[in-house]
Amino acid sequence: MLEKKSKNGKSKSKPSKRNYWFLETKLVVIYLRVCSEEVAKGSWGLERQLSECERFCKERGWTVVRIFTDAPASGWSGVDRPQLNEMLRYLHATLNVILVFFDYSRLYRRGALAIIELEKLDKLGIYSVSVCNSDVDCRTAAGRTERRRLLNEAEDFSDSHSEMQRERMRIALLHHHRYLGVARLGYKNVLSPNGKPNIIPDEPGFSLMKDSFMLLGQGTTGPVECLRRMTERGLRSRDGNILRLRAFISLLRNPIYVGKIPSTKYGVQPGIHQACVSEETFERVQRVLSTASSHHRSMLNEA
Repeated sequence: MLEKKSKNGKSKSKPSKRNYWFLETKLVVIYLRVCSEEVAKGSWGLERQLSECERFCKERGWTVVRIFTDAPASGWSGVDRPQLNEMLRYLHATLNVILVFFDYSRLYRRGALAIIELEKLDKLGIYSVSVCNSDVDCRTAAGRTERRRLLNEAEDFSDSHSEMQRERMRIALLHHHRYLGVARLGYKNVLSPNGKPNIIPDEPGFSLMKDSFMLLGQGTTGPVECLRRMTERGLRSRDGNILRLRAFISLLRNPIYVGKIPSTKYGVQPGIHQACVSEETFERVQRVLSTASSHHRSMLNEA
C-alpha cells in the first residue's frame, strides 16, 4: 500500500480509490450517546456502549485518549448534542486519531448529516468505525457505500423510535405529570424506584433560586441587584459560570419553580416535582420583571 506524508508529518496509507489517505495511528476517540433515560438503562445504554467500544479497541491494541458522551435528554424539539460538536472540533484539530462509536444510529438522527460529517473525516484521513458494523471499512469505496446504506437504515429506525418516544412523553406529561426535560438550575434529573424519570431539588442551587424569588418578590430590589447578591453567595450555572442577566431572568420566568411543567405543545401542565416557591411569590416576581422590562424599554426609547 502506498504511503504519503501529511502536512503534520504523520504517515498516511493510500487506498486505491477517491484519493483518500488515512492516518496510521492507534489512538482512539470514543463517542457515546443515548436518546432517552429509558434507553440509557437498556440494551443500548451508555454502560454497554462504553464496554463494547473499549473491548473493541483493546482487541486491536488501540489506546483510548478521549471519550465524548452526550447524556440522555428528552424534548419535543431537537435535542442538543454538545459533546458531538465538541468531539468534531477535537477531531478536526487533532487529526491523528481513530473515531470509534457503538452504532451508526448513535451519530445524527438524519443520515444525510452523518454522511456529510463522516466524509469530512474521510478527507482528513480520520478512520471511523462502528463496533456493531466493524466489517464496514470506510477506507474503501465499497465500505463507504455500505456505510451510506446503514446510515439511511439508522434514520428510519430513529424516526420510528421518535414517534414512540413522543407518545410516551405525551402520556408522561398529561397523565403522570412527570418532567422529562433537562433539569433547570436548582433541580436534577433522577429516576424513580420504578424507573420513571422526574426531577428533584438540587442544592445549593435550589435554595439560592428560592432566595432569588423571595428577594425580588419584596419589590424593593431589581433583577440586576438580585443577581449580583446571589452571585456573591455562589449562584452559578451548571457549568460553574457566572449567570448572565438574560439567563437569570429566563429562569425566574420558568413555571417549573412553582411545580409546573411548561410545554410548547400542551401549555403549562401541573407537575409532581417539588415546587421551589409559592404561586403567589412567583406571580409577584413576574410583575417585578415586567415593570423592570418596561422601564428598560422606556430608557432606550428616550435615548
